[in-house]
Amino acid sequence: MKREVAIVFFALLVCCGIPTAAQTPAPSAAPAPPGRLIDIGSRRLHLNCTGRGSPTVVVENGDGAFSIDWALVQPGVSKFTRICTYDRAGYAWSDPGPLMDMVDETTGDLHLLLHTAQIAQPFVLVGASMGGAYVRAYQRRFPEQVVGMVLVDATHDEGVDYEIDGKGKPISLVTADELRAFMIGLLARNPPPPKAPTKVSTPFDRLPEDLQTTRLWATAKYFSNLDLKQAPYAAEASRQEFVALRRQRVEQDHALGDLPLIVLARAKNTNESKRRMQR
Repeated sequence: MKREVAIVFFALLVCCGIPTAAQTPAPSAAPAPPGRLIDIGSRRLHLNCTGRGSPTVVVENGDGAFSIDWALVQPGVSKFTRICTYDRAGYAWSDPGPLMDMVDETTGDLHLLLHTAQIAQPFVLVGASMGGAYVRAYQRRFPEQVVGMVLVDATHDEGVDYEIDGKGKPISLVTADELRAFMIGLLARNPPPPKAPTKVSTPFDRLPEDLQTTRLWATAKYFSNLDLKQAPYAAEASRQEFVALRRQRVEQDHALGDLPLIVLARAKNTNESKRRMQR
């Protein structure tokens, strides 16, 4: 199995180089999903699996991102193993859940989705941006299912800052009272709801034109599902998970044991980034 994992990791290094704004109109009706809609009990999630082999690569997207964002990567990976991309609750073709982007809901949904769809273990988890926190959370809950992890520009457990007392403070170091006060102040300003973009930004402008159109539709749906009233609940759930992930990283010399790990990042190699990587 270790040989198969090594092969998957090498190929992911090659295939995960997603190419990096043209205006494209969003379709008025939902485009046909490239994968299947899997019923996980009272709601359905979109799952797109291609290729054959083991371990299965499972991709977790970032905030405001979708399964189709991997359209230039998935065919390459599917040449040597099975790869599954999906859309979280409330994204693209997936039905909304109780709350969007809650860590427990996301990891629970993914676990149920893979089980219901009979996707064979073990898994190599790929997490992009905020998806990096989700795959770390999944591995923390179901370590026996995960044989490898790839973090693509992943959000660090000290990488989400809130402005507390006029200074940026990582969410993993923010207390529940501080976060509550921040959210009360934020909602008191009654910020207007965000508007969906009307054109595809880089690097997604390199997707095929039909998928750029689909992405605009998916983005518009995502923005329509956002509810600022839910923000305090989602923020507190994220805070608790980031606290747990930081504790796991700081208090254990080898928090992931001998789990193979690849970190792909596009950033300046600053002293701060060096410090965080060394801890």
